[in-house]
Amino acid sequence: MTNILHSKELIDANELMQFVHMINGVDNLKGIKLQLWSVKFIFIHPKKVNIEGINTLPFVKSVVIGEDYIEIACRRDKQENYLFNYFVNGYKVNKVKGTFDQLFRAFLIIVIISVAVPLVGYILLNMLLSNINN
Repeated sequence: MTNILHSKELIDANELMQFVHMINGVDNLKGIKLQLWSVKFIFIHPKKVNIEGINTLPFVKSVVIGEDYIEIACRRDKQENYLFNYFVNGYKVNKVKGTFDQLFRAFLIIVIISVAVPLVGYILLNMLLSNINN
């Protein structure tokens, strides 16, 4: 068997091609997201994906099935990164914004609000007190 880039941590080229066939081709991918311990594939036509076949691939440790996605955990270190990069760089598949981005934005909004509300209150209070003194 030939491994792409000849690394034992990467995924066999034949297995990758089987995976592409089982997901009904790269054109069926709407997006891909690298999770902490897995890779999430979002599909245009999820019913055309061969879930049972994907479970049998040697690099697949486990599969989580959603309504329009599957999430794959791989058996060895760095395989998730390689799988993600293979589709994003090799096929120009869209990256879906991760949970970290969403949490970071929510955190920034909370910080801005928590700073802005007291500041506006302080300004209004000073305006009120200056009007009373005049």
